Amino acid sequence: MAAALPTSSHHTAVVWFRDDLRLADHEPLHAALSTQPHSLLPVYCLNHRELHPRELTSAQSELGLADGGSSQGALLEALTALDSQLQDSGSRLAVHQGLPEVVLEEVVSLILRGNDAAKPASPEALDPGPALPRPAAEPSGGTLVGGGRSLGLYYYMEASPESQPLEEAVEQAVHGVAAKHGIKCSIHRYWGATLYHPDDLPYHLFSARKGKAAGTGKQSRHSTSNAAATPHQRGGSEDAEHAAQHAQQQASTAGGAVLGEQQGDGLQGLGRVLVAPQRFASLPGVMSDFRRPVQANTPVRRPLPTPTSPLPPLPTSGEHLAALLGPGIPASLESVYAAGGATHALARLESLVGLRVADLPPPGAGPVDPRSASPFTLGEQQGLRRLGYLLGFDTCDGVSSRVPGYPHPMLVYQESRMLAYGIDTSAKLSAFLALGCLSPRTVYYEALRSIDEIEGKGGLASDRPEGKPTVSQQNPQAAGSAVVGVAGPSPAVPAGQQDSPRQSEQQQQQQVSAGDSQGIGALSGATPLSASAQQHQPQQPVGDQGSGGVGAGWREPVRGDGARWLLMHLGIRDFFYYTLLKEGQGLLQLHGLRTRPMTWRADMAAFERWARGQTGLPFVDACMRELAGTGYMSNRGRQNVASFLAKGLHLDWQLGAQLFESLLTCHDFALNMGNWSYNAGTGNDPRDRQFRTVTQGEQYDTQAVLIRTWVPELAHLPTAQAHRPWLLQRPAAEGSSTPDQLEFSRSGRGGSEAAGGQEGSSSAAETTGAADTDSYSVSGETSRAEAAPVYPVPLVDPASQIWDRKSRG
Repeated sequence: MAAALPTSSHHTAVVWFRDDLRLADHEPLHAALSTQPHSLLPVYCLNHRELHPRELTSAQSELGLADGGSSQGALLEALTALDSQLQDSGSRLAVHQGLPEVVLEEVVSLILRGNDAAKPASPEALDPGPALPRPAAEPSGGTLVGGGRSLGLYYYMEASPESQPLEEAVEQAVHGVAAKHGIKCSIHRYWGATLYHPDDLPYHLFSARKGKAAGTGKQSRHSTSNAAATPHQRGGSEDAEHAAQHAQQQASTAGGAVLGEQQGDGLQGLGRVLVAPQRFASLPGVMSDFRRPVQANTPVRRPLPTPTSPLPPLPTSGEHLAALLGPGIPASLESVYAAGGATHALARLESLVGLRVADLPPPGAGPVDPRSASPFTLGEQQGLRRLGYLLGFDTCDGVSSRVPGYPHPMLVYQESRMLAYGIDTSAKLSAFLALGCLSPRTVYYEALRSIDEIEGKGGLASDRPEGKPTVSQQNPQAAGSAVVGVAGPSPAVPAGQQDSPRQSEQQQQQQVSAGDSQGIGALSGATPLSASAQQHQPQQPVGDQGSGGVGAGWREPVRGDGARWLLMHLGIRDFFYYTLLKEGQGLLQLHGLRTRPMTWRADMAAFERWARGQTGLPFVDACMRELAGTGYMSNRGRQNVASFLAKGLHLDWQLGAQLFESLLTCHDFALNMGNWSYNAGTGNDPRDRQFRTVTQGEQYDTQAVLIRTWVPELAHLPTAQAHRPWLLQRPAAEGSSTPDQLEFSRSGRGGSEAAGGQEGSSSAAETTGAADTDSYSVSGETSRAEAAPVYPVPLVDPASQIWDRKSRG
């Protein structure tokens, strides 16, 4: 049984924040506060390992890019927002840079050494050795500042392969320095990365399915899809084991996994949430086979409320406080990389995609580009506003607004979620959830509340004068009046296309992968918004409690079920997390989960054209330029560009995954690697489908809005030609100095289809870098003396990217 949390008034709690940058539904923080500590220190470490290239399994995949890249700007925004919230609660966020195991050892040492503490030195280059000075051994019997006699470290575990070694190193370091001072030390670990807790999954369903398949020699993909057993209807020894496991878990206050004190030659782990691969061996490898039985049979634990009373004081004050709090949140990306000795990685990213980090606005100053489809500043309060607006509880999220009674985005989410452009066409929760500004449990319960109001009362309270309080009213800190834009109707796929031959491909490729789980949100962490969500009972899965007991009450979404589609995507997100936990390093191999050998072309020039949006395929290029310019790309765009790289260009998919890791504001390791392998044919897609990117662009960017926005050299063309500019090609003019260039005719120009590029667009030459490639010259009704914009010749035969019955795959 897990050790109980300390309750001494002389206890100091250290809460290590990671990808959980929020105060609400934060189990480590709640557990720390439940001990009524004498002092509390929230701390975050900018990990220098994440600024250096990740070691992948393929030497070909060594791009020299950082794990974080330009997406670190979003992290700095979220850290600033968290620090502001903590200051409002009477505390501060200590922010250090270096190796977490070294930083946390030094932080704990500063706490324990009190007035004898020395200010930590600035960490130098990434090195396995000490980046901060380690304190010399001191006599045992030392005390905590303020007379405390115990110290606890509280944190959320993570799912990436690097996390467990890092967590073990941190624990060893903290225990070691505490032992030198003769201080009792405990480590408290929690799991919050997924919607469904590992201890609550219906393993018995999957084990039974696996056994049945072994007995028959066949494996049915849907043998458990309609299983309706609730947690209270399970039987057998395996269910008894799960019940015992759950009882043990309940005994460890608020779900905390407590690491015991140092005993003998090692550390005794008590109550650690088991995330070893063997635990998940029975989980299905097909998305629907996992999601359907899990969502039909697994309870979701209720989110925890935001702490209401002032937080305990920091462990020290005066001149030593500055040393404890560290240098603070860096003001720019350049300073982050300079401190980590990784400026080369940032320079490599800039050269690869044509990005100038120095030209980006400081973190928190607003969207990086006025064309951004995700123009939100990161932080918990903004995430709550977006969620409330999305579900119809509020009429404004600070960017979009709607008139009461006007359809809110979730009502058309089923149709709009796959479109490639627009702010309100998809949830735009991914960055908030990837950084932990929102939790999946908060999103889940707020979605249930929306469903209850719509299905039970015939409409949302925010659309009725006597309605319930809005999200902003329930969370005053989330209120605000700034309205940058007004959201119009979310566009849907035109009705005429439903009867077109291209619908067959749409039906084929409507899998919920590469962006569908990330596009709605790499869902991970936040605060309960409704009164019902405040009714948290520590360590009690909600089971059959009202709308929370999804189990037997769950049904698959159908047309018009906006919020239920959102819930479905939460289940999809969990699938990718549990796939990573199950497969571990296997998912990261060049061949992924496939047993057959995979070969890839080595063509860095082609990869660089793909990375810079110079493929000559407008939809792919628009998506890649949007990613480089804003850190965002739609779910449909992610699927298409990944499929094109791996199956159109036959280039190593890990190259693309690494670039996404460096650019995506909403990067989440489990979702990024899972989705890339899925679309590259090395992951969990049982049909190994290929996206025809031209046809996909015509379906999901029907009016070429995305193309005209991000490929301004095509903005003057009618919609059909903007998608297929090669149809207008003609030989270059006689005497042209570049005979390999082609000119586009501007015949047919006019009307709304010929709208120009967006204000603020860069020149075509700057955007495409087309001088380095064969290109079309986009000339027209201008003087020959004027420079004509150019657009690249397609990297592949465009016919291979157009769906027809023969190309079906």
